[in-house]
Amino acid sequence: MAEAIARMKWVTAKSMPRIPHEYTRRKFGDDRDFRALFDAIQQSEVIERFNGLRYRYLYLGDFKYWTMTTRLEKCILINRAAVSPPPTFRRPPCIEC
Repeated sequence: MAEAIARMKWVTAKSMPRIPHEYTRRKFGDDRDFRALFDAIQQSEVIERFNGLRYRYLYLGDFKYWTMTTRLEKCILINRAAVSPPPTFRRPPCIEC
């Protein structure tokens, strides 16, 4: 997965300057890499709330990754944000979400 992520083009999001993050678009590179990361996010058990909505997150290295949809055919981008400090354990699923 790390190799696929390294091949992806990441762009700094300007729409939410108070919430620094980056995104990659499906059309930026190899669709197989995009699908692999999408699938890894969807298989993650980590659910967190953001602005009242629940999202599934994949914590990997120094970043957390998420999508805005659970449907691959509707997904055009994947977001990531730096995690500070990086988690040293796998977060349990959100029970109260």
